[in-house]
Amino acid sequence: MHELDPEWDPPARSLDRVSNLDHILRRLTQLTGVVAHLAAVITTRCRSLTEEINTIAAQIEDLAEKLAPALIAVPGCGPLTAAKILGETAGIARFRNAAAYARHNAPLPVWSSNRSRHRLSRTGNRQLNAALHRIAMTQARCHQPAKLRTSSPAERPAVTAASKPCAY
Repeated sequence: MHELDPEWDPPARSLDRVSNLDHILRRLTQLTGVVAHLAAVITTRCRSLTEEINTIAAQIEDLAEKLAPALIAVPGCGPLTAAKILGETAGIARFRNAAAYARHNAPLPVWSSNRSRHRLSRTGNRQLNAALHRIAMTQARCHQPAKLRTSSPAERPAVTAASKPCAY
């Protein structure tokens, strides 16, 4: 697109929205030449894939909301992460207890020298660990820590720009 019009710069991270791809296609139809035609073909393909992705994501979200509403209620866990956890767990009944489930995906402590570090279990499920890590990082970034939550509004800390919840 930069080769066709150096002045034209679509917004960053905007090519995953059908409306933006439609706008690009409208601009490309006004141009002539092989490069413009190839760009239009690629953009049309991206648009159809984006529609397919959106349809599948909506189906996954519907299923996750039906199968795991309590998991989706956890702060930081969206429908796609909940679906990932459900799929990777493959039936919670296969684990003896909560500790066995935690060991399945938890980092293992490693001591070399005087530093305490953690590494992923080579026998655990890294996809499940990544989903749980996303939830933890979202909670750490977008939600107040549990120790700051109080029942009395007078005891709550002032809301600052850094402590506001995420928009998603």
